[in-house]
Amino acid sequence: LDARAAAIVMRAIRSIALDGRSVIITIHQPSIEIFESFDFLLLLQRGGRTTYFGPLGKLSCHLVSYLEAVPGCPKLQPGNNPATWMLELTGGAKGVTAQHIEVNWPELYRTSALASVHIAIGEELVARDAACREPLSVRGDCAAPWTVQVKMLVKKFERIYWRTPSYNFTRYLVTAFCALLYGAVFHDAAHLKEPVTQAYVQSVMGLIYSSTSFLGMINMMAIMPIVDLERMVYYRELASSMYNSWAYSFSAPGLRVLLAAVFANGLNFLFNIFNGFVIPYTRIPVGWQWLNRVSPTTWLMYGLASDQLGNNQLTFVYAPPHARCILIVMMYIIFLRLVSVFSLRYISFLKR
Repeated sequence: LDARAAAIVMRAIRSIALDGRSVIITIHQPSIEIFESFDFLLLLQRGGRTTYFGPLGKLSCHLVSYLEAVPGCPKLQPGNNPATWMLELTGGAKGVTAQHIEVNWPELYRTSALASVHIAIGEELVARDAACREPLSVRGDCAAPWTVQVKMLVKKFERIYWRTPSYNFTRYLVTAFCALLYGAVFHDAAHLKEPVTQAYVQSVMGLIYSSTSFLGMINMMAIMPIVDLERMVYYRELASSMYNSWAYSFSAPGLRVLLAAVFANGLNFLFNIFNGFVIPYTRIPVGWQWLNRVSPTTWLMYGLASDQLGNNQLTFVYAPPHARCILIVMMYIIFLRLVSVFSLRYISFLKR
């Protein structure tokens, strides 16, 4: 923020503090006007160690007197920013108006009278509240129950979808366009009439093959940018124990596509080659026929073919019954869903 915008923000925050509410702000190298707006200062060094915690006072008099009491510390010159002077002394900024002093500032504060006063105040507050209140207890890592976590996460993901019209419109428009196009071109194609040629049945299977493969890849590619953005938020919120990874996984199945684009394209290529349409199952070498059976699109093709052509007097030599295809596809969905849940729980994608 520029100086004017920062002053406006500080006036608004100051009005909140005047109502009796505590406000904590993280700030880096503030101007004199901004720095003088605060009542207390908590100065931390690398590692979260306390360098100073106490009141600032008028014109930062309490902070200045504390630092100037350290042997070898130069005096604050009139007109200089006490915040900049403070950071230069403690090594938080490059020395311009004052040189860094080789002092163990956290240890100096820990053994100071100021730290003893604050420790005594803290112990007094703890003892006072312990006499009239029950001890704070949290069941598990998160404060909210698992059901509340799932409920709130479901609402969160509903809003994510609602606020991403480009993703929703892409799915709906592409699906509607493909349905209208295929429906117009292949209207009533599944009602076979004698004589039925192998080429005609193959064209119907080609319709099923192209529609399932194209729509599946389009939907998967459309959701990947959303997953990539949401994953950064997930790790930040998980680190703060806002919710459990299990609740996050089960609250939004649609957002758990964790395959990279290259890996997804590679799997799609293998599934399309060995699903039995491009190369019939009988012509696949025996050593590679297992890929046909582990390919999910194989059972989608068989199931849709049985559903669309099952009313005709045809014999499917290699296709299993319709119900079995549905059961196998459902098992694939459950298996891949569990893989996604356990991967999200036990694999950190922040590690390289």
